Amino acid sequence: MEVSVEGATASVIDHGAGVAAEDRERIFEPFWRKSDSTPGAGLGLAIAKEIMDAHGGRI
Repeated sequence: MEVSVEGATASVIDHGAGVAAEDRERIFEPFWRKSDSTPGAGLGLAIAKEIMDAHGGRI
């Protein structure tokens, strides 16, 4: 993973497998998780997107 900050821009680049095309529309839905075996409530990306939307950013 690579993280960089320039001025008011923060970028995170992850060289992992990424999100499957069929999941991309759902990953920002509150409580959605790819699998029940994955820990967590499924709120992380939903909260991150709301914060970015409120500040005119994008995720």
